[in-house]
Amino acid sequence: MQRNGCRRFVTLYIAVLIFFELALFTGCNSGPPRLRIENARVELSEAMRGEASVFLTIQNDGGNDTLIGARTGIPGTLADIHELRGPVMVLSKALPVPAKGKLDLARSGSHIMLEGIPASVNQGYHFTLTLVFKKSGNIPVPLVVTTSKELPRRRF
Repeated sequence: MQRNGCRRFVTLYIAVLIFFELALFTGCNSGPPRLRIENARVELSEAMRGEASVFLTIQNDGGNDTLIGARTGIPGTLADIHELRGPVMVLSKALPVPAKGKLDLARSGSHIMLEGIPASVNQGYHFTLTLVFKKSGNIPVPLVVTTSKELPRRRF
């Protein structure tokens, strides 16, 4: 009789250990992403006419996601993701947004590049940039064109 009780205890103990191990190692990435965009700004390039860089922070309070693209509301303008790999800036198809973490798109690092901006777009021009995520879909980000001297901090 005591032997059966001991086996049950050991079986229950192992089951509880497996349950907690699964909860611990899968809990961080489970659930949907919960994204918010902070400190978004766009700066016209001082060196290249018709180009600008978008800098922002993607804060994630949920599960992981991936930034897979961007679209701009400026007619004729393309938006591309640029990633810094070592000392080289390259065109990227995707940037991971970690679970319960953040992705910084910043000066001298990964960012969104706008190309083909019409000459009529100057400081103060308002437009919407749409960020495209693998899981979260489209998130619109209202922006105002600035120069590198004017850096407003905005939350959405």
